[in-house]
Amino acid sequence: MRLAMDQAHRGEGTTSPYPSVGCVIVKGGRVVGRGFTQPKGREHAEVHALKRLGNRAKGATLYSTLEPCHHNDYTDCEPCSQWIVGSGIRTVVWGARDPNPKNAGGCTRWLSARRVRVIGRVLQKECEQLHEVFLVSLARKRPFVLVSTAVSLDGKITWQKGKSSKGEFSSGAAFRRVHDLRSRVDAIGVGITTIQIDNPRLTARVGHRSTPARVIIDSHCETPVSAKVFEAKQGAVIVVTTAYAPLIRREELVAAGAQVIVAAETSTGQVNLKDALKRLYQQGITSLMIEGGGELIASALKARLVDKVYLWYAPLLIGGRDTPTLVEGEPLERLSDATRLKDVTSEKIGNDILIGGYIR
Repeated sequence: MRLAMDQAHRGEGTTSPYPSVGCVIVKGGRVVGRGFTQPKGREHAEVHALKRLGNRAKGATLYSTLEPCHHNDYTDCEPCSQWIVGSGIRTVVWGARDPNPKNAGGCTRWLSARRVRVIGRVLQKECEQLHEVFLVSLARKRPFVLVSTAVSLDGKITWQKGKSSKGEFSSGAAFRRVHDLRSRVDAIGVGITTIQIDNPRLTARVGHRSTPARVIIDSHCETPVSAKVFEAKQGAVIVVTTAYAPLIRREELVAAGAQVIVAAETSTGQVNLKDALKRLYQQGITSLMIEGGGELIASALKARLVDKVYLWYAPLLIGGRDTPTLVEGEPLERLSDATRLKDVTSEKIGNDILIGGYIR
């Protein structure tokens, strides 16, 4: 199963909105076939492996990181279950269950009825983490949301209010990891203040698996048409705004190449993030990496829309009572309202320390 997980990593960043599944086929105690989901889900991992193996698959054991499909919602080809039976596979071992209601264990029952032995939930937790974007987005009908940002040891995201710190926090090693991570997600999201101060490109310059969409949360369409996000030749620019935004500004952004999505607004006239994420999901975006700023991160956390956090701590102490911090917004009424993490990990990357964790 771990070999199958290695195969799954080969397709990461190329299969969205479909999961990147890995498959390994074993016969006579040796690996005879490997496969992974092809770009945009054109072939599932099982089909990819079985096609290349041909009649040598008869009597073998197939390992898949996700329960094989018994429906053709994802591709135009026959379901994996039919390929498995047609190839003469004797045993199927899968890691995470396919949450699609049209599958609902149907593959396991269908294969068992045809005398294929099925063993499920092997390395289940690891496989669920591997497919966390697919599992969460399908269950919640919104993108899997990851907050990723560079921060000083005292929690500052810049050195002075209104000043850009772009490129000054992270080490080269952390920079490369961040951009590789960007290449694995469907979209990168920031607030309008980040655009106005940092003017980032929001592209993936390492990894090159895909060009993520650039999402700007901008309730009044204040994004300048000269912003660097418009310079990339690939990947969409999506401005999520509200009905309060002037029509002429929306039209100017569309003329500059942006897609403008009008979402519901909050009582204070800001973009309702829950509605915004629902609309992004309807556009085929299953993963969103929020990179700032502090107000946007605070709003996402308060709305309970964040699934995972990556904080890239630089060995800096900045200070300043008015210097923007990682999480802005209104103060808590009680400590019990604080966002808590679980499954926390730490890793030294260059001169930085990466703290990761899931929202409890």
